[in-house]
Amino acid sequence: MNVGSALGQACVKPTGDFSYQISDKSVMFTNSVLDATSFKWDFGDGNTSLSNSPRQNYASYGNFNVCLTAFNSCSQAFFCKTIELSAVITGVEEITESRVYSFPNPFNDRFLVSFGKDLPDNFLIINSSGNIVQSFIRTEMSPNMTFDLSKQPSGIYLLNWSRSGKNETTRMVQIH
Repeated sequence: MNVGSALGQACVKPTGDFSYQISDKSVMFTNSVLDATSFKWDFGDGNTSLSNSPRQNYASYGNFNVCLTAFNSCSQAFFCKTIELSAVITGVEEITESRVYSFPNPFNDRFLVSFGKDLPDNFLIINSSGNIVQSFIRTEMSPNMTFDLSKQPSGIYLLNWSRSGKNETTRMVQIH
C-alpha cells in the first residue's frame, strides 16, 4: 500500500515529458513533468543531476539515452529520449588557387568536377552533418567526373580532395 492510499487519497503518478535544445556539445533540458516533488536525470554518459531543468556539457559527440525520473511521495515515473550530438560545419575556407573546377553551382541532381591532368590522391563528398556521402581514391577517378546526388536531400555539400598531402575544399549547393 502506498502512502497516498494509506491516508485515503489516490496516488497521482507524475506525468509529462521533457524537451531539450542542443548547442554543439551543450544541451539545455527543460522539465515539464507535473505532480512530482523531485527529479533525477541520467544523461547517458555516466553523469547525473538532481536539478529541475539542468544543462549538460558532453565531452564528445554521439547518441545518448537521457532519462528523467520524477518522484513524488507515493510514486515515480520515467521519461527517456535518445539525443544525437553531431558536429555542425559552420564555415569552410575555400582555396581559390585550385585547378579543380566544379559546376554548375548550385546544382539540381548532378554536377561535373574537372581535375585537369593532376588527379587527387582521394576525393570526398561530405554533407552538412559531416557524413561522407561518396568517396574515391585515385585509381577510381578520371580527369572529368559527373557525380549524381539525386538521392540526397537539398543542402550544402563539401568537396574535399588531397594531392601530395595538401587538402583542398570547395562548397557545392544542391537545390531540388
